[in-house]
Amino acid sequence: MLAPCLNAQAGAGDLLVSPARVILDAKTRSMELILSNRGGASGTYRIRLAQMVMTADGGIENAPAAPAGSTDPTELVRFAPHQVTLEPGQTQVLRVMARKPADLADGEYRVHMIFQAVPPDLAGTTEPPKEKAKGVSIRLVAIMNLGIPIIIRQGELVVKTGLADLQLRHEQTQDVLSFRLTRTGNASTYGNLKATFHPKDGKSITLGEMVGVAVYPPLEARNVKMPLRLPQGMVLKSGILRLSFQTEDKVAPEAEAQLEIP
Repeated sequence: MLAPCLNAQAGAGDLLVSPARVILDAKTRSMELILSNRGGASGTYRIRLAQMVMTADGGIENAPAAPAGSTDPTELVRFAPHQVTLEPGQTQVLRVMARKPADLADGEYRVHMIFQAVPPDLAGTTEPPKEKAKGVSIRLVAIMNLGIPIIIRQGELVVKTGLADLQLRHEQTQDVLSFRLTRTGNASTYGNLKATFHPKDGKSITLGEMVGVAVYPPLEARNVKMPLRLPQGMVLKSGILRLSFQTEDKVAPEAEAQLEIP
């Protein structure tokens, strides 16, 4: 699984990558990423591409081997540099470019760019430390990873997003709205979720929001849990709980669903 951030460890520092998602298409064939060390120590990071898949619960893990003869999306992306060392507060530009062959079939191709924090004493090596034959001591080296999606789009793409199976649950001390975010078509979906409660008597109120939620092919549905923030003393009853999903490129919600609360 990919770590959501890089924490200071063994001088690795805190790495911030912006933007956190790259789309390369006919209009945008290259993009610059800004790498920033927000920690208090120097950090070295190795950068590579990997094929990953999304699980039904929204996790990201290594993809199985691609069938022989299929397009390898890691071959569609070029980037430089492949390793950086950043002092505290220092930034550096990393350039990402699409390299699409003329006969590339229409569709969306995705890889993850992995930023691997290298402990200071290993920064000059190209491979992880190997176990020595003699001696009984064991050295454990924690290596933190950060991954961002690089999406290459080719030709005509169609995607439709939906919301299904809304359920209101009480977990520990908090109300949680669980549901499925669905996707059909030959592209990923990506947007923001908002839950609002509309009482029969009174004004509507926003109870929950989630930003930058995606479903990547070939996954068709992702299970999502949204914690709800209720004002002090409020109880959910006698109203409608509405959920919406909105993409960045559209004014109106891409998908909506509701749950009646007795």
